[in-house]
Amino acid sequence: MNQKNIFLVLLNLIIFVVGTLKNPIFPAFSLGYMATLSLFYFCGAKIQNIAMNVGYAWVTKWFCFVIFLIVVGMNMPDIFLESMFMFVLFNLTINPAFFINKETV
Repeated sequence: MNQKNIFLVLLNLIIFVVGTLKNPIFPAFSLGYMATLSLFYFCGAKIQNIAMNVGYAWVTKWFCFVIFLIVVGMNMPDIFLESMFMFVLFNLTINPAFFINKETV
């Protein structure tokens, strides 16, 4: 593991711990977000056209970001900032190409 990955894992862990300490429901929102985004990426991997796949991944990534932030902001405003940081960090670090079958490209 290189230094960049170690830094990102530690940053994600710190945000997760701070959010959990502020509100015990934080893990449910963050894990739900990660699971939803992973499910969308897995479904997007079935798209054969690479341009359509990239467009789908981009739209679903930021659509989930907005929807989850609205839900968190309306129901748990005390963890809004931590949720936003974790969602952005997850969006920027997880590569949708991981879910694409390399043989179809």
